[in-house]
Formats: sequence, C-alpha cells, structure tokens
Amino acid sequence: MRRKRFEHGALDLDFPEVKVWVDTDGKPVRLERVENDESHQLIEEFMLAANEAVARELKKRTIPTIYRVHENPDPEKLAEYRELALSFGYKVGDLTHRAELQRFLAETRGKPEEQALKVGLLKSLKRARYDPRPLGHYGLAKTNYLHFTSPIRRYADLVVHRALGRDGTPLPSSPARNAERRSRSEPPYLPDMAEITSIAEHISTTERNAANGNSPAVSRRFSERQLWTSGITD
Repeated sequence: MRRKRFEHGALDLDFPEVKVWVDTDGKPVRLERVENDESHQLIEEFMLAANEAVARELKKRTIPTIYRVHENPDPEKLAEYRELALSFGYKVGDLTHRAELQRFLAETRGKPEEQALKVGLLKSLKRARYDPRPLGHYGLAKTNYLHFTSPIRRYADLVVHRALGRDGTPLPSSPARNAERRSRSEPPYLPDMAEITSIAEHISTTERNAANGNSPAVSRRFSERQLWTSGITD
C-alpha cells in the first residue's frame, strides 16, 4: 500500500517523531527518537485508506461534509525553492512536475541537509486546511480526502462521522437544547452547506492559531535546556 501510494505521486514529507521525557517538575530533560517501523507505517496506510474511502463515499452520496484539502503550490514559490536546492549542490529540474519533486526528495534522503530542505519545501507549499469542497490533497496525491479516523481528538472527524452515520446527534443551538437528548425516532441532524462552510473556516483558523502558538513555545523551552543539539537518542 505504501509503495503504491508513492508510485501514485505522494510526497515523502515525514519527519522523525520525537518522544519528550520530563522530570518530576514537568521540565523536558531528554528527547528520544521514535522508530517509524513497518507496524507504524501499516497503521498509517490503513488510516489514509479509510480517510480516502469515506471521502469518496460522502462525495458520491452528495452529503455536505468537511474535506481536508491541500491545494496545488504556487509555481513561483517552487521556483524560489529550487534556488535553495541548487545552493546545496543538487541538480534540480522543474519542481512543478511532481515526478521531479519526488526524485529530488529521494535524493536528499539520509543526507545531513534532508530535514532543512524538507522544512523549506513545506514553507513553499500551501498550508493544508478544511473546506466543504473536495479540492484534493497535493501532498498525498489524493483527489478526495478528509479526516475520519480520530473523532475523539479532532472536531472535523466528528463532523464526518455524523455525516456518514446520520445518527441524529444534534449540534445544540441554544442552552435549552444543550441539555436535551434527541430521540432516534426524530429526523437526523443534517447541517446545510452554509453551516459546514462556517465550521470548516473556524477549525482551520483554530488549527493555524494552535500551530503558530505552539511552535515558539516548544522551541523556547527546549532551547533553554539545549536539548535540540544534544538530547536526541537513537
């Protein structure tokens, strides 16, 4: 499954997963690299396949829902990134061609500059977001994609579960309804496109704010302990 996904055009933009160890006061003392072995990769492929299958099904049923979209990059941004790649001594062609971008990423694998170049590429690509339209996912090379597999930690997934199952779970619109339990004999809750659009915009904004606020805070805490340069263990 993984091999076929990359053959279909998916980009290898994975970064090493790091486990943070803290002391009794909650301060970080050690970073440990988590091995991305075949068992992890298998679960990841199943989750991607499930997300894609549900996206296709809801699109076929024409049920309003929230898709995870990653639009095609700006050619000018990729041209600027190509200059960065050239500065590292790589021979790079037109990166607007997916095959050339995949070839370049494969060439950097295992090199000291691999992670720096991946970060640079991510900054050159558009940010993934939520949208009521199935606009496709550039990084994963998928025409239809959404988030379905983690409803306990992402609201987008919960919206998708409601759309797929039509279990009648309401979204409370007033304090009075917030305390009610809707009977399954009533018609299921089906948000219209305007409501889905509003939800997609809201959770895209909150996701972006969380990411922007989290990165500086995490970097600052670890830089105080100088763990970025000395604390990663194999």
